[in-house]
Amino acid sequence: ACKYHSVSHAAARAMCVELRTKPRSEQLLAVATGPDGLCSADIVELQSMDTPPPKVDKVCRCLLHLLAGFDATSPLTAKDKVRNDSWKACQSLMASPGILDMLKGFKDHVDAGQVPRQNIEGARSLMISIGCDLSSDAMGKSSKAAAVLCTWVMSIVVYFDLVAPKLDTAAFTPAATPEGRSAKQATFDTLSKADLGELKSLGKPPCGVIAVCRCLLYLLAGLDGGIALTAEGQVKDDSWKACQSLLSNSSGLLDTLKGFPDRIDDGHVPRQNIEAARRLTDGPDTISRLRAKSKAAVGLGMWIQNVVAYYDLKVPAES
Repeated sequence: ACKYHSVSHAAARAMCVELRTKPRSEQLLAVATGPDGLCSADIVELQSMDTPPPKVDKVCRCLLHLLAGFDATSPLTAKDKVRNDSWKACQSLMASPGILDMLKGFKDHVDAGQVPRQNIEGARSLMISIGCDLSSDAMGKSSKAAAVLCTWVMSIVVYFDLVAPKLDTAAFTPAATPEGRSAKQATFDTLSKADLGELKSLGKPPCGVIAVCRCLLYLLAGLDGGIALTAEGQVKDDSWKACQSLLSNSSGLLDTLKGFPDRIDDGHVPRQNIEAARRLTDGPDTISRLRAKSKAAVGLGMWIQNVVAYYDLKVPAES
């Protein structure tokens, strides 16, 4: 059994990496005809579960995210993201008469460039959170239908990565900008001392703002001596009070954050720090939804997104 979330999530990511390294012909076959072996009776079996095991619940919720905008019965937010990914919403989706046809035709939507990246990332986040149970064999112990869905969801995410436009790495190259700064420096230039001070002064900030600030605690764990850790090297206290303590020296913190990409270059940032920040920014209050809550939090959130993307670019995935 996986003792810590970081280990569990690493196992799930390793499973995805293994799938990604399979021959292209196998990857294409896995998504060509939709969830092979899934029939209407299997969908009814899943839909009839009152309280499914967590791993089954999550793999079915992946469908809500993948099909956001394609299934008219699933309401979306103003940002075209899933408004409700509860089990009840999953049951409603699976009750749709054309659900199997939607899954079988999903590859065509990917090929046509019609699937938003945020749909894939929503599913990917749930996949990673399944942890050590992210496999057909583990899922099959609870439900054969869920096992088939699990294989298909993993395959479609990997297929998207294979055919969709890749992350633009030009922003991270050392070419100089007209102002004399490197493009790399400009990419991370979304922070200011005033913004950090504004965040610290908030008495009861919205949950999304707290989540973004908590990312700093996890990113700097083991790198900032003022952040208390457990014996396993995890953040001991990620409360808002702990966030305010970190934000109290805004000048020093700003210098630390500006130098963070260089620490990634030097190999000094543990992967578990990045994965903790990734999970927090994958939550229901995404960066794009912070604009109505705090301009300062948006700037910090953009910096965090850039840091995670930069780490993924510079550090090879674990296999």
